Amino acid sequence: MKLRYLVGLLVLVAFAGALVWLGIRANGSLGAGPNVEDAKQARTIIQSTLPISLKWKTDLKEAAAHYPLVANDTVLIRTNNSLVALSAENGVVDWDADTGILLTIWGVDATANTVVYSSDRQTKINSVRVQNGQSLWDRGPDNLIANLLNPTVYQLLIDQTQQQLYVARTRDSRLYAYSLKDGNVAWVYNHEEASGFSSFYLQGDLLYVFWSDDLYVLDVDTGKLRRRVSDQFTEGAPVAISQGNVLLSRKGELTAKNLKTGLQSWQFAPPCAFPDVNPLLPTVMDNWIYVWNGCRKIYALEAATGKLIWEMQVEGNTISPIVAIGESGYAMLSNGTVIAFDLRTGAEQGILVTDPPRVNPQYLSGGVATDGRQLFVNFGDRTVFAFAP
Repeated sequence: MKLRYLVGLLVLVAFAGALVWLGIRANGSLGAGPNVEDAKQARTIIQSTLPISLKWKTDLKEAAAHYPLVANDTVLIRTNNSLVALSAENGVVDWDADTGILLTIWGVDATANTVVYSSDRQTKINSVRVQNGQSLWDRGPDNLIANLLNPTVYQLLIDQTQQQLYVARTRDSRLYAYSLKDGNVAWVYNHEEASGFSSFYLQGDLLYVFWSDDLYVLDVDTGKLRRRVSDQFTEGAPVAISQGNVLLSRKGELTAKNLKTGLQSWQFAPPCAFPDVNPLLPTVMDNWIYVWNGCRKIYALEAATGKLIWEMQVEGNTISPIVAIGESGYAMLSNGTVIAFDLRTGAEQGILVTDPPRVNPQYLSGGVATDGRQLFVNFGDRTVFAFAP
């Protein structure tokens, strides 16, 4: 019986490996879409009227698969097979780490000195120095069979105050806290149900974890359950936390519900032709929330009440988080442009037009980031731009 099981497992591993190999041979990387040639090409600027100027441009060896992350003076780009570190000052590649195939977009986070990422089909966690890519520690399986069978990293989040790393995995009922210094396990919370995990958010000394329609509030020091709110978060997927509320998005509606009681604080539901396929997504900035959907509009809301402050029509779907430099907001659109606008009024301040006139369709996470002074842009292809005053 054991021999039959082992033979069957080896056949399964060989078959899965063959599929991966064929996919890479056919497309260059997993997840390649109909515009894969666009992703392989270098992008060019047609016009820019942004209030900031081009500082540098760098072409990578392969297309990016995750929006840029900024850590101190370094820009981090996750591709399908590697993690690339660029100098924020001049765009020179400082180091390039092989990570194995990327499965989801949530497998990387960084501080000023440390970047943590998932590798080896996202079953292993690696911690390296931002400055030079030097390995600090890693955790996960070390052989092929265990690698294929082990639950993959679904979400990870760095807690800089506690110097901890929180990790949730697929098909795993447990939430892990690791020491950011050495990778040792600080605590484990067992939910006892391997399915239904949505996301988690950090606020102060509390970790807000959403499983299905329930909220679990954990103490970051011990992992002990502080509070549970059951069956109160049915209005959509949790997408952000703001002003003591969790923001839930579903079918063109954004609902704010109180984190202590689960009661509804407000709801925002602008008209949209296809609400089922155009969910509202938010970026929270202090007392304001900037919201966008697939109906080519950006909205500014008062965070406490959900009151509409202004709305702006744009020429494509917003596909990135909105970032701020001073009083200007920046957003990437699906037509290969980046727009600048006044955060208080919504007045347009300029536009970046590029070629090809679209974003890589497999690039699901958007492509703008900032260190507060410079803007870093990537459209899901090989080219990274930096703009500065």
